[in-house]
Amino acid sequence: MKLKNESSVLDFGDTSFRRKEYMSEYRTLLVLLEKHMENGQTWARNADSQRDFYETVIDQTNLFDRNETEDKKMAKRGRTLTNSLVKTGLINGKREVSDAGRAWLHRNLAPLDEFEKVLSISEDNLIFFRQWSKLRLYNVAGDHYIKPFLFMLKMLSRYKDIPRNNLEVLVLSISPSMGEKELDEIIDKYQLVIDNQLLFDQFLNMYIDQGGMRVEESRLEAILNQKPINEDDFNQFFKNGKSMEAAAPIYLKFVESVLLFREKPTRSSMMAMLRLSKQDKIKKAFGYNATPFNSSKAPQYTLSDFRDDNGENPLLSGSVANIYNVFKNSKRYDLIREYGDMTYRLTNLAGIINYDNGIANLPLQPIFTKLFDKFEIRMSGTQPFDEFEGELGSEFYSNNSFIASLHLNSDSVRSGLEEVAGNYELSDVSKLVNYFEDQKNNRFVELVKNRFPQLSNQVQH
Repeated sequence: MKLKNESSVLDFGDTSFRRKEYMSEYRTLLVLLEKHMENGQTWARNADSQRDFYETVIDQTNLFDRNETEDKKMAKRGRTLTNSLVKTGLINGKREVSDAGRAWLHRNLAPLDEFEKVLSISEDNLIFFRQWSKLRLYNVAGDHYIKPFLFMLKMLSRYKDIPRNNLEVLVLSISPSMGEKELDEIIDKYQLVIDNQLLFDQFLNMYIDQGGMRVEESRLEAILNQKPINEDDFNQFFKNGKSMEAAAPIYLKFVESVLLFREKPTRSSMMAMLRLSKQDKIKKAFGYNATPFNSSKAPQYTLSDFRDDNGENPLLSGSVANIYNVFKNSKRYDLIREYGDMTYRLTNLAGIINYDNGIANLPLQPIFTKLFDKFEIRMSGTQPFDEFEGELGSEFYSNNSFIASLHLNSDSVRSGLEEVAGNYELSDVSKLVNYFEDQKNNRFVELVKNRFPQLSNQVQH
């Protein structure tokens, strides 16, 4: 997966295909797509093929209502409803079913490795555990990547009871330009949140450059100090995806009003800026879905009051490059709100992370802790995007196990698992699953006893 532009965010799925039951519907789409492509169909730049596939889905399933009749629109729907599958690696961009996808369809997955044997998850969960573990998020240039699911696993191997929202924000905020040191620092420094030394928002501000695209202040200053500002230069940074044509003039007008107030802070320039700041597009782009300034409608509200209320507002202080940083972070916040639930639903397909009551945990945390402590498992790298997702022979599309995809020695992994079992005085690693399940049940019983002692006594009698 590769970011389209600097303001894009990680998307495990596709907003045009939001479902409650991804597992069964992915399988349904994959079955139909395999049959469709076996008929000698090509996909790329073939609107007829894309339309035919969409019609097949409409005719043979109840996934969608027939609400498109134009060939062009049906072809687009054929593309968008399979975009999500491309990201899993079960198919490639040409909509060819991969070895991993075919193995899942025909119940012929590669045998469980030593680590997977301990997990005790279904075949359906297993394929997504394997594929998400291989998933890479590339930067716009396609020359550097991170592995977001491995980042999640490493976070959860270190900490218990991470609020689901925190985990979603973290994985959606890390940038594909980050290296191993930066990713590890984020994981290490999260301890400050655990210890209540930092609020989560403070932690984000201090340790995560949301978007990861620090640009030279001098370049931004040169653009924003032009009179008038060159629209093409401005639009290179202040982007808004699909609605750029409608949003760009609004962004530019607002930024010009901010710059004018910075230069000439008068009541007139303040009121002009406040009027523009109340537009929905400005709230999303510069105010984290709220008005970006503190102000009052009281008639006696003065320029001095406004400056006191907004003394630390980054739009109005420091380098003019701060305006872009606010824009970038606010847009990403809006995208995180949009993609957070999808992150939860799709990573949940792996059957590894427990999200009960809005809290994320690894039920088998000790074995993941041992894995990350014992082996150097990289969460980032530099293999070109086209090599990784370009051909079906790539590792991303292969039918291999978790340990094989990480290139770890099977005997060494088993040795690590035996160490974990020994820590709990278990004679065999196969007993780890039941042991941790029993521990979970015992904790629940104790919780009931402590919170509802009368009910507990009635049950005992």
